[in-house]
Amino acid sequence: MKNRNKQDLEKLPPFVKYFKIPYSEEAKDIFGREVYVFEKIDGSLSQVRRTENAVLGGSRSNYITGSTKRPLWAPKFLKWMHSNHSLYNLPPGMIIFGEWLDPVTIDYETEFLDKFYFIDLAIVDENGNPNFYDYNEALGYIDKWGIKSIEILNPICKSFLDRNKIEDIVLNIPSYLRSSKINEDTGLVEVGEMEGVVLKNYHLQEFAKFLNPKYSEIRNQEKTLEARYITEMRTNKAKRRLRDSGNLDFNLDELVQEIIKDINEETGIAFEPAAVKGVLRIHNYNH
Repeated sequence: MKNRNKQDLEKLPPFVKYFKIPYSEEAKDIFGREVYVFEKIDGSLSQVRRTENAVLGGSRSNYITGSTKRPLWAPKFLKWMHSNHSLYNLPPGMIIFGEWLDPVTIDYETEFLDKFYFIDLAIVDENGNPNFYDYNEALGYIDKWGIKSIEILNPICKSFLDRNKIEDIVLNIPSYLRSSKINEDTGLVEVGEMEGVVLKNYHLQEFAKFLNPKYSEIRNQEKTLEARYITEMRTNKAKRRLRDSGNLDFNLDELVQEIIKDINEETGIAFEPAAVKGVLRIHNYNH
């Protein structure tokens, strides 16, 4: 791919974000319907977009092709993208969304890192929004276009499920990306747990996530709102989002605002900055 100058970058189409997937409690129509169930990947949300003249790479928040504000994983991702000439087979207006798996909060096996894991194929509609293809249909197009060197994780199942069945899947089916290990203290074998699952109903274009309580950003057992929602997992993911936006040297105030925004979008609850700072300092989450 040729280097792009400032004038070229100004001609880029508006960036299309992958929407924030809500918790299953907030997705009212997800249960009682047939859904795909996928292991949730704790990677860096990324995308490859085809325009008339180029293939563009992006993070969760903006283009990283031609940008000086890049997340730490961007060089490896762009090297993979630039060397993958099959991506030029992607028709204009199409976006492949994926997770670039880099070691951040989950201890995935080394052999699975620094790879692009396919999560969805979308076409940009006339309003600039992504319309997602059914997963099997998307894989058919990927094969038809000859797209290479992307990792495909098959769904765990496609079925009508209720909350109890989903919880059983999360707690009892081992992760594909994490191997079982022997606990050095107890000598017992610990199965590689899934962080959670993502449920997808492509007919309704409605997705939801259900997390293993161990990895949830919410601690439902806590009595105060601060302890329930301002957690280490949420803080770590807020840090990742800031870094993925290219803000590698964010300060405490920026981290606090990102956490406040995340909680408000998820629950409608508005925390004061002082309350968030207090929790971060007490638990040393901001380091």
